Amino acid sequence: MCQARDLRSAAVEKDARPRRRLTVRLYQLAFNRAKHEKPEQSRQGVLSRLLGRIDARKNPMFSLRRRSRPQRSVGNLGARIVQDAAARSSSVPTPIVPVGRAVPGVASIGSVNELTKEWLTSAFRYRGYLGPGGEVTSVKLRPLTEGLGALGDLLKVEVTLSGALPGAPTNFVAKFAPQGRTPIPRFLVRHTFMSETHFYFDFDVEQGGLPRPECYFALADASRRKLTFCLLIEDMAPARCVSRTAGCDDMDSLTSVMASLARLHARWWGHPKSAPLEWAPHPSDFAGAVGHVWRYLERAGLKALPACFGETYAPILDWAPLVLRRQRKIFRELFAEPLTLCHGDAHLDNIFFHERFSDGCALVDFGNMMFGQGLSDVAFFLATNVSVETRRQHENTVLRFYHMRLIEGGVDPDAYPFERCLRDYRFQLWRPFVALLTLTPGFARQKRLREGMFASSPSEADERLLTMYLQFNQRLVAALLDHKWIDLLLEPQPKDTAAPRAELALYSCIL
Repeated sequence: MCQARDLRSAAVEKDARPRRRLTVRLYQLAFNRAKHEKPEQSRQGVLSRLLGRIDARKNPMFSLRRRSRPQRSVGNLGARIVQDAAARSSSVPTPIVPVGRAVPGVASIGSVNELTKEWLTSAFRYRGYLGPGGEVTSVKLRPLTEGLGALGDLLKVEVTLSGALPGAPTNFVAKFAPQGRTPIPRFLVRHTFMSETHFYFDFDVEQGGLPRPECYFALADASRRKLTFCLLIEDMAPARCVSRTAGCDDMDSLTSVMASLARLHARWWGHPKSAPLEWAPHPSDFAGAVGHVWRYLERAGLKALPACFGETYAPILDWAPLVLRRQRKIFRELFAEPLTLCHGDAHLDNIFFHERFSDGCALVDFGNMMFGQGLSDVAFFLATNVSVETRRQHENTVLRFYHMRLIEGGVDPDAYPFERCLRDYRFQLWRPFVALLTLTPGFARQKRLREGMFASSPSEADERLLTMYLQFNQRLVAALLDHKWIDLLLEPQPKDTAAPRAELALYSCIL
């Protein structure tokens, strides 16, 4: 019987080889065509257009995995997916609108200037916050951050209501997609805001597995050429937010973050890419093409790194020859199973601390959610958001606490012992470094032209950003050296792990 099974597996593998060769050839043709069309554009732009073309959701021929028809996801304005459809409920009954479609009776807005009392009245009526004849009588807007963000604009909103029903919000935060040019490709901006909309409205807080703000309204209209996005969420005040530059050195705060991440990871541990997570990026969404792009970005980033942060990363750059020879191994192990749903951007600017939250903190900004190893979130947070001294002193204790919470959440301790957890953490320290490498070509150009963070007279925001990156770099280099990451690259990959072929989340944002 075992021999027959081996023969069947060999036959399946043999049948798949021509398709894989075709996929690689199509990837090469698409890349050459994109480069020929716009030779004057940057290589980053060529890769962005290429990824848009070979999106497996638009071109199923690039998917190597046989897909079943997914259940249609719903998400706008309070319609939530639960395990039992009969148990679906919402505190405010509203019609079900698929994510990405226009909301009936509510205009699609995408900028701060369109957030008027008339529009808010229509949105609140649709959401069920206003009684008959109720309306928004006044609106007060205040920017939540200085300037316009690369990944969206945030405003604090105060409204006065007439004829409001119980539970109607009067203070909240509004988030819009960026209107001008951004350093992030257009297709990724669309993906980011669609994913965030799904996470807010496909689940309530408990079903999603992660403490987060209450969402009052979400609109993600993808029917136009340019994504129109508006999100109204709970104001987190008086919760406190810790500066990434200063770092998190409080043990209670560290354990709060680990408890929240462990809850999320345990909730979706080993979950397949199927309802209700069919919208989340998964390694099997693409054929090997994205793996090629990943390796290209890694090579380009390593080449540009000396021009912007070369002095800080000098010890890591010594590893470059071996890293370039072992890129396939690195990619396989970074995305080896078991996979779960990850936050993807777990840094201090996205975390609010307050005793009213179940684990002592709540997270925001879910545009980078994806399937991956849960320890990628943990490594990103501990290696770049905590001072070197604090990490060295409490790292093992914090990791054991995280693992304990995973087990309490239902993860099998025999299948995932602490020793495996620790090794995954050590290897995932490379993830924030690759995230930086996707940005270093742009940083090198800024330094060459003396723009942005490297301008002779930088803005206050650019000065803060440069200070943050200097801390980020120092902490990450120390973590990679402390854990002798390069030695892990020389070890054989654990035999009980299965590696996917590709991963969408090329930009684990560190802005």
